[in-house]
Amino acid sequence: MVAAAAVAVVAILVMGKLGGGGGDVRWQIDLAPAGEVRSVEVTITGGDQVLAVHQQVGGRAVRLTTPAPKGRAKVTIDLILPDGPHRVVREADAPAGATVAITVGE
Repeated sequence: MVAAAAVAVVAILVMGKLGGGGGDVRWQIDLAPAGEVRSVEVTITGGDQVLAVHQQVGGRAVRLTTPAPKGRAKVTIDLILPDGPHRVVREADAPAGATVAITVGE
């Protein structure tokens, strides 16, 4: 029973290290062109897997690191601006080791 538990822990650690595609992806989201951002929520998914959810009040940029997704990644950016809520959705190829830059508001 102890051996089975140890194997399960190792499997979880290996899956956590490998993620979707075997490495990390850096995401840089530039909010500056959108003007005054009161709050932002960024959700990054790859296939049916949620890779990251990030919320912050204000700011000019969001920087995240996630495991590489399986296939194309979908980035959903929900902004609260002075004139109300806005949603921006982008898709990107994001292989392991890549840096993906997204500019909002252009």
